[in-house]
Amino acid sequence: MTRLEEVLTQFNAREANEKTIIKEFRKIAEVVFWGGYFLVNKKTRIYPVDIEFYLYGEKAQEEAWMQDKKMIHRKTGKDDVPYFPNKGSLYPHTFGIDVTFENPQKEYRASFLIRSYRRDNGKVETHPSYLWEDMFGEQSFSGEGLRVIWKDEESAEPKEIVQSTRLNLKDEKKEQDLKPWRFYKKSEQKNLEFARTVGFPPLMCDEPKILILGTLPGGESLAHKQYYYSNSNRIWEVLSRLKGEQMPIDYEQKQAFLFKHHIALWDYYQSAIRPDSSNDKDIRDGKPNDILGFMAQHPSIKVIAINGFGKYDDFGVQIERELKKNPALADVKVLRLPETSGSNKNYGWGDLNKLSAEWGQIYD
Repeated sequence: MTRLEEVLTQFNAREANEKTIIKEFRKIAEVVFWGGYFLVNKKTRIYPVDIEFYLYGEKAQEEAWMQDKKMIHRKTGKDDVPYFPNKGSLYPHTFGIDVTFENPQKEYRASFLIRSYRRDNGKVETHPSYLWEDMFGEQSFSGEGLRVIWKDEESAEPKEIVQSTRLNLKDEKKEQDLKPWRFYKKSEQKNLEFARTVGFPPLMCDEPKILILGTLPGGESLAHKQYYYSNSNRIWEVLSRLKGEQMPIDYEQKQAFLFKHHIALWDYYQSAIRPDSSNDKDIRDGKPNDILGFMAQHPSIKVIAINGFGKYDDFGVQIERELKKNPALADVKVLRLPETSGSNKNYGWGDLNKLSAEWGQIYD
């Protein structure tokens, strides 16, 4: 396995974009989790199990995604903040300890916060500020003093890593920070803390006829505040193909397409805890939207398309049953349709015609 020093040195934010930076962060996370540990004064071992990345470019013109205002060690005004000279510098701050890998030549700051860790393979500690005590609190300046080093040692554990959104952060608008720059060991999922994910309001025109119902927006959709943002989701290609139209590209075009064909988008859950930013199987403590109330307010909707066979079984059956109890809504069709996500292995990328044919039911 690549050594931590090597992977931090090889990192180059200037060669990445908003999508590929996640792959670069993941490379680092894999080495942090399975490539060694911090050794404190030759006796105490610190094993990170959950880390969050931060990145801030300091050139005159930077793309918004690269100016992460949550980066602590950066210029915030006229005062100059020197770059750390070495890759892997430890930076203690109010919220915990960062491992930094800054680049003064390319003018960016990069770091990861150790959010959760095990000490000497004991219980998982989920308060990042406690790492101050565990890493720095055992030795005084007398005697041998304090020595913290990273020990390279590859683990034989199964290397299963999960990507999620960062915890307890707000953006400039005081809304939940949704950058999917958090990674953790899947084996530790039950021991970690997660933020509640909040979905979007319905996207609809004045007289919708079809409601496409998902579960909860995925990580990329949340980060960009757009339904079905991910390129791996084929819903836009399927819907446009069925109408014989060009696939809409930007979100304005996508909304115009939906409104033209009287299609509304919404999700079953108003909010939920989802440890994996895009895996609906991990959803817990979900709070449903008032689907029946919404239908009563919009009687023009005659079709509810459940995006995914499993989702129909999870909540589509219940919706259909409740609709039948209301005479005003009893004629609404609830369709069980294959999921448009690229993760649907039963309808792979070579099965677009098959997938589109199934979805053609929404226009019947």
